[in-house]
Amino acid sequence: MRVSGANILKRMWTLQSAINAEMAVLMGFIIGDIYPDIVEYKLGKKQGQTGCIIKGRLLQVQWAKIDGVHVFAGEDHA
Repeated sequence: MRVSGANILKRMWTLQSAINAEMAVLMGFIIGDIYPDIVEYKLGKKQGQTGCIIKGRLLQVQWAKIDGVHVFAGEDHA
């Protein structure tokens, strides 16, 4: 997803730090402008195969938990 907005970016970096530390991260969000994109896998068991991914724009982060603990809740508009 494409992320825009200073508040959303700040929160995403907080979550990325937790992911890097191998903590469990769960979040609720709203995305817009969703579209499929065809890709060719470059690595792994599916190397050389064609697949589909979903792309979009992150509009709101509604809530997030790190290791089961709420770290924030609320609305951020992009």
